[in-house]
Amino acid sequence: MPTNVVLGARDPNTNIWSNAADIDAIGGTKTLVNGAWTPGAALGSYGVDYVNNVAWAVANGTSRDFAVITNPNTVKGDFDGDGEVTTADLKILQAAINSHSTNPLYDLNGDGKVNALDSVWLIQHYTHPGGAQ
Repeated sequence: MPTNVVLGARDPNTNIWSNAADIDAIGGTKTLVNGAWTPGAALGSYGVDYVNNVAWAVANGTSRDFAVITNPNTVKGDFDGDGEVTTADLKILQAAINSHSTNPLYDLNGDGKVNALDSVWLIQHYTHPGGAQ
């Protein structure tokens, strides 16, 4: 799982995504989980179930939409959380594209889709020439 993700909350009035923890939109202790939701998950738990291609959250009553998004305080396209944009991140993005992900985490060019154009964006923004680490 990418280490630079947070639970995002979309403001219904502005349509802007932000870190749900920053605006206290879910309550509880914010805990990122890798895998499916399980009964008894604590308030504030959120995660990604890659097997079923589902993002989930245990949140208090709110009118916001939630999704797992890139932490606003990290490097865009750095899916493995190492602070660099490299071929390792491209492999993660390609897996998301191949699984037909709709997660906004992978929509790098902002067109609302996760597709090959996001791979082009990522390659153009490699931290190191040729994508090598």
